[in-house]
Amino acid sequence: AFAQNATDAIRCFASYVSTKLKKSIRKYRGAGVLAPPRHSLFESITIFAGVFLVMLALVGFNHCLGVLEPEFTYEGAWYASSICIIFALTAAPVGQPRQIFLAHTWCILVGFIFQQIPTGGFESMFDINKIPKVERVSGLPLTWKQAFSTAFGISGQAYLGIIHPPASSLAFIFASEPTWKFKNLLPILGGDVIMVIMSMIILNLGEDTQYPMYWIGLSWKSRSAQRSDERTSCVKFRKLWLNGKKQHPSTSSLNGAVGMQNSTNSLELSLD
Repeated sequence: AFAQNATDAIRCFASYVSTKLKKSIRKYRGAGVLAPPRHSLFESITIFAGVFLVMLALVGFNHCLGVLEPEFTYEGAWYASSICIIFALTAAPVGQPRQIFLAHTWCILVGFIFQQIPTGGFESMFDINKIPKVERVSGLPLTWKQAFSTAFGISGQAYLGIIHPPASSLAFIFASEPTWKFKNLLPILGGDVIMVIMSMIILNLGEDTQYPMYWIGLSWKSRSAQRSDERTSCVKFRKLWLNGKKQHPSTSSLNGAVGMQNSTNSLELSLD
């Protein structure tokens, strides 16, 4: 009996794993969604001009800081990806001011914390045998610190709802280089202020562009909770429609209700 139960359990587990793998492999083909449309030539020229002016200001600001205090600086390259998102994907949530300021602060904090962990004198686990036992010092290999800091930086952004992808590299950089101190946060945030203000002025000159989309936009709901609320709204809407159909069965209202039901069904399917 025990052998039979064990066989059934193994068979059930194998069937579960097989089903999951098949579903996963099916997704490799993609969802068939079209890629984002390209920008027009005029929009591309506008992007070029805006990016040039903002980057020029950031590099100039960093140069002035370097003259005053050599250690009180940042790398202009850190802002390239952020500027790309702001000017080429202006409405994207990941490029809004709140995301930029908070994500930069979070990732620098994570990187600085991991910077304090000693490396033990070796960069990776493979180097431990190259160091004599007498000279070995306890610590976390540099490669592990880099991986851990990046993982904490990104997962923390996701949990806190402050995702800004370009900021993730700061966790890696600050964990790797002891020359970068926590005081470098101030000039980086100063660069953020320049980038956001200049982008706001330049982008809002256009008729079809709006930046920012929000400043605070606080929401602590997770995606699963938000999907649940959307499902509840769909169910309520459908009940209201059914009640209205029973009370007012006219042709015009019926046709309008059918259209609303189709849109509701489409929304429910998209949520599923």
